[in-house]
Amino acid sequence: SDLFSPAARDRSIAEEVMNKMDLSDFRNRNYLSLSGGEKQRVQFARVLTQIWEKPEKGIRYLMLDEPLSSLDINYQHEFLRLAETLLGNDTVIIAIIHDINLAIQYAHRLFFLKEGELVAQGKPSHVLNEDLLFKVFGIKARILPNPLDGTPLVLFDR
Repeated sequence: SDLFSPAARDRSIAEEVMNKMDLSDFRNRNYLSLSGGEKQRVQFARVLTQIWEKPEKGIRYLMLDEPLSSLDINYQHEFLRLAETLLGNDTVIIAIIHDINLAIQYAHRLFFLKEGELVAQGKPSHVLNEDLLFKVFGIKARILPNPLDGTPLVLFDR
């Protein structure tokens, strides 16, 4: 076996991740021909292949910096649902997400930073309040229960 060729298990994981992320159509496309959102999905798939198998012991960490920025709405939710399936006793995902309603919908804990300082942290239903949102973002907001599932829904004043 060539030292630089992927092992059969690596190929199997790559196939599984491509199928899971609906990227099979990209298999023979040049990466440079992809759109920004497509490139972002491929990059996430690359990361997933590296942490796909659960460790025998210890915890795997996945840190994501604005992973949704170039994705269409349907792929944002697909991405977050897939990330959610990785969560468990052996995986911690830390993501910077600027869309507060998406963060509320998927995150187990929210961390609010202002000028590099931690202002508040906790479960979305416990930590969110209108004063906090004004303090962190400098904009007035209302928090209402989401009619679909009762989670907090943030509406910003225009």
